[in-house]
Amino acid sequence: MIAFAMSYKPKLSVVLFTLTLYGTRSALKYLAICLMVHLRERFMSINRMMYFIADTNSPSIADKIKRLCRLHFKLSHAANKLNTIVSTELLLSFGFSLTSLFFFGYYLYYILANMQRGLHNHKQFDTIKGNVNIKAHLQTNAILLGFAVISLIQEIQELLFLVIIFHKVCSKANKTPKYLHRLRNISSANTEIDIQIRRMSIKFLHQKLILSVVGLFKINFTVIYSMSGTLITYLVIFIQYDLSLRHQNVNP
Repeated sequence: MIAFAMSYKPKLSVVLFTLTLYGTRSALKYLAICLMVHLRERFMSINRMMYFIADTNSPSIADKIKRLCRLHFKLSHAANKLNTIVSTELLLSFGFSLTSLFFFGYYLYYILANMQRGLHNHKQFDTIKGNVNIKAHLQTNAILLGFAVISLIQEIQELLFLVIIFHKVCSKANKTPKYLHRLRNISSANTEIDIQIRRMSIKFLHQKLILSVVGLFKINFTVIYSMSGTLITYLVIFIQYDLSLRHQNVNP
């Protein structure tokens, strides 16, 4: 018994290492998502205050605009810092997600193909022993099928959640100049406000928030489209190759 356990020790170590790596990756990803959610809420608060500030008719509107814009720039700086810190991890995470989606997608096809082949063999050899074997075969493959589907859903959910949150942070941050210009249209008669808005508009133009992965690509929905196209292309290639091999084995 001890010898049997010792023989499986290396395999167990590999499994534990893989699970630890996967868990650490997910934890860091969700930590970045939570921090970005807080930044998004603060950008939304600034936008709401900028939208309703024109209704106050207060002589200190210019000072309020200045303070809100400074807070916006600090939040943008924090978002850029966070993006720089997690950028390398995000690059590895996107690569791991693409590999995992390909693996589980092909694994799903492989399980379905095995189930179909088992049913085909059962129809050819319909015996009592065959009924027991096909039942066990289908139960095993059903469990593996559920594992593959759950893994695919989890990986897609994490990827979509990450991209959506990062995209919304950029969207909310870069929408502030629109509210600023709306305020300028309402208070066009006030020269002090007009000068303050012009100055801040130039800063917003040069400090537009862009979140990317090591500067290689922006984190938006184009990443999802590119990964989907790559994933479907390689899955079709591998499935066609597997079908050709199966056809050659059936008809040598």
